Amino acid sequence: MVSPAHFITKDSVPTLVGYGGKDTTVPAGNAQATKKALEESGIDYTYIFYPNSSHMLFEDYESAHLYDSALNVYLYKYFGY
Repeated sequence: MVSPAHFITKDSVPTLVGYGGKDTTVPAGNAQATKKALEESGIDYTYIFYPNSSHMLFEDYESAHLYDSALNVYLYKYFGY
């Protein structure tokens, strides 16, 4: 019941989601449920998968670079910087 998926509504903010393919802390189903809830609510989101990372997302340089780029786009689009 603490999954972010349970709290997403049409009024939720645009979201960046990162998930590690080797995460043993948060089940993969939670990431999929979050993506589904964002889509169904019409929320703009970006999902970055880290195939070789655990929960802390340290093991995938390319995915981290994609996330950093997505964060820069997000900051500019929604905050103007």
